[in-house]
Amino acid sequence: MGFGVLEPSTTEVVQGSIHLFDDPNNTSVENTTHLKHSKDGKIVLAPQPSDSPNDLLNLPLWRRDLMYWIIILGTVFSGIHGPILTPITLDLAAQWDKTVNDIAQLSSYLLLVIGACIILYGPLAIKYGKRIIYIFGTATLVAADIWAAKATSYNSMMGARCLSGVGQGAYEALSLAMIPDLFFVHERGSRVTLFLLCLQTGVFLGVPIGTQIVLHSGIEWCFGGLAIAEAVILVALIFFVREPGFGRNHTDPLAHVAEDVILEKVHEAGYDHKESTSTVQPETSTPETGVGERPKTYLQWVNPWQGVIGHENILKSTVRVFTLALHPTIFWASIAALPMAWSVGISFTLALELAPPPYNFSPTGLANLYIAAWLGITFAVCIGIATIDPISKFMARRNKNIFEPEFRLVMLFPALIIAGVGFIGWGWAYTTQVHWIGLAILLLLANCGAVLGNAAIIGYVVDAHRNWANESQVVLFAWKNFFPFTMGYWFVPWFIKDGPKKTWCAVGGIIVGLYSIGLIFYIFGKRMRAFWQEKSFLGFSGR
Repeated sequence: MGFGVLEPSTTEVVQGSIHLFDDPNNTSVENTTHLKHSKDGKIVLAPQPSDSPNDLLNLPLWRRDLMYWIIILGTVFSGIHGPILTPITLDLAAQWDKTVNDIAQLSSYLLLVIGACIILYGPLAIKYGKRIIYIFGTATLVAADIWAAKATSYNSMMGARCLSGVGQGAYEALSLAMIPDLFFVHERGSRVTLFLLCLQTGVFLGVPIGTQIVLHSGIEWCFGGLAIAEAVILVALIFFVREPGFGRNHTDPLAHVAEDVILEKVHEAGYDHKESTSTVQPETSTPETGVGERPKTYLQWVNPWQGVIGHENILKSTVRVFTLALHPTIFWASIAALPMAWSVGISFTLALELAPPPYNFSPTGLANLYIAAWLGITFAVCIGIATIDPISKFMARRNKNIFEPEFRLVMLFPALIIAGVGFIGWGWAYTTQVHWIGLAILLLLANCGAVLGNAAIIGYVVDAHRNWANESQVVLFAWKNFFPFTMGYWFVPWFIKDGPKKTWCAVGGIIVGLYSIGLIFYIFGKRMRAFWQEKSFLGFSGR
């Protein structure tokens, strides 16, 4: 039992529990000196990189980070599309003789298309790789932005927005699942948090910048500038990003037993880890050893078409996505990770709250409030980088050098407090006509807490159910987009009927309640992992 995480009664060999550090005083046969370590020799690498010259985990960290940042920049620019019309909502409603709810649906239908494409892209990436989908998605965004720049009617803009969703879905479906492909367990926590920052940077910081472009140069150049930036990202994708998919056995230093391959041998041989702690090694090398394998040339890497990466049936992969959406852990994670989606409700109602008296905010003033939201996300990233990985490493060292995915959930406690104060306070502050600086601080807190919570939840799911990393991201981000799509129909009427205080107090209470459920997963999470390791979920094995 480590820090309140209950041990399973059936087995000690549980996927996701990683032997992260060596014990220098350990002289028994269960040491990990035979495994590959970080350059400083202090951390056992998980997963263990293969000997293949084409395994991206064998690349220097700067090369992997370069690919990561190209994808992240693409994520930033794709994220700008969602709320870019928010500050000029009332202007567009007057220009096209539409209601505020009609203008909100320009964003909600974008989210609907993103959610639908996420479900499609996940299985396609498993079979054909992620890189070709990134390239297709970025090219689609360029075309959609050119269309939006030329749109002169509501229906034309709606078509351009829906096409944008086709492109944006590529980044939301795959960017997070790329992190386990490129980084080891001890490198992931800070990069998951950075990913969330960059995803929301496009959403929040892009709004005030885009608004200034709209006001001074027109909406044409707002979308035209996006098209130019995304064209640059497209070139970088083609020439500098390698296909991250690799047929890895995912051998992890798990309780001194190599994971998937060894675990299978353990069960076949009836090996009881409780009665023996000797290191078990495979009798034969696996296909990923790289013996005799030639490294790909640069021209082979640059080719957008890499052939078939996986051999699983696309229909089966799609069915698995829908099935795993009901898995208890993934279902809770997808619902609990919605605070960033609830923030869409703020964008829907911001003009209704702050444009009329007594605040009298102009479109520029409304857009500038998004800077506070972005600062909240930035603070969350600073907190996350300073605490998430260090806390996990600290707890692992105190837990006999064993890392448990549940350690990621520790950050839910501060996230619960910060997000609760931010969302609930937002409704109270408007009702009592707090100074706009107070509103900005509360918006900062709401987004800071939401990002911290999301980083903890997503990091936990990726580490706890690594074999379902692609599917879990598809489910999480599909929920993230389908839910705010539905908000385009009911949130504004609810807000108008009940008022800001009741609405945002209810939202804050929901967020606090869902984050609180994380305590159950922290305590019983390892037992749940052990259970799903032995049992399939509706026909799909987690092993």
